[in-house]
Amino acid sequence: GKVADVWIASAAPVATPSLLTQGTKDRIAAKTILPSRAADNLFWLGRYVERSEQYMRIFRAYFARKADSAAQEVAMHSFIRSRLFQDAPHDANILADRFSEPLGQGLKAASRISDRFSPDGMMALRSLVDTARRLEAKPVAPDDVPAEVSGLLRQITGFAGLVHENMYHHDGWRFLSLGVSLERAANMAELLAVCLSDDAPVGALDLALEVGDSVVSHRARYLLWSNAASVADLLGLDPHNPRSIRYHVSRAKDHIAHLPRQEASHALSDVERRVLLAETRLRTTPAAEVTPAMLDPLKRDIWQVSDALTGSFLA
Repeated sequence: GKVADVWIASAAPVATPSLLTQGTKDRIAAKTILPSRAADNLFWLGRYVERSEQYMRIFRAYFARKADSAAQEVAMHSFIRSRLFQDAPHDANILADRFSEPLGQGLKAASRISDRFSPDGMMALRSLVDTARRLEAKPVAPDDVPAEVSGLLRQITGFAGLVHENMYHHDGWRFLSLGVSLERAANMAELLAVCLSDDAPVGALDLALEVGDSVVSHRARYLLWSNAASVADLLGLDPHNPRSIRYHVSRAKDHIAHLPRQEASHALSDVERRVLLAETRLRTTPAAEVTPAMLDPLKRDIWQVSDALTGSFLA
């Protein structure tokens, strides 16, 4: 007959041969090299998820105001549609595509790097995409939209926490964080420019604080009604507010400084120089000078940092 395994008993302990080295120093792995394609997918995963969250917050703010027929809120409806939704149809299911589509793109990016991305993170992202697509497909009464989107926001916040608290802080994590920071900084610059514009209706500053998840922070810090200077300071220049432009430009600068340099030189690389200039502008600009005329070129500068990063590391 035939058997798959044969066990031979021994009267004495038997040494177990192994190809693994026994020395402590030999067991310390060399730093993992991150392929540019993996870095690119992690970078875009961060951007797509952050973009989706921004649309969720605008979407929730819009439908929270839609039930109010006051003249002020009617003006705000039109303002949000024309300046933040670019006159897209304002049916709830159609607008839901604004955040379900980037989530789907983020899932595609994550699926290409499944060997470098947490299985728990992947499951959380799949669940988030499924929930967003169900919201897009099912009929939802306008009054119920804010509650539905709030559930999605809790999921996306949980996903972000899972990734940033559980993911090993190597170069891959830095590229994912860079995607989040550059996307959030540019989006906040655009939101502030719109809400600080001369044609913004009453309530636009409160809208910026709501979308920027900084209503409580503003109330605790300023103890007064929102005004252009206080909102610009909190959402534009505050280095401790994780929703502010300066916070994320500074974080991007720190991440870029820790990326592997492509050449040994004391001179700043193009991406280092661009992000330093953007941070310096934010550090040296007083709140009263944070205007659309300042924010629009700043947003372009942030996207140029992204382009320079892609050219240097991800191409």
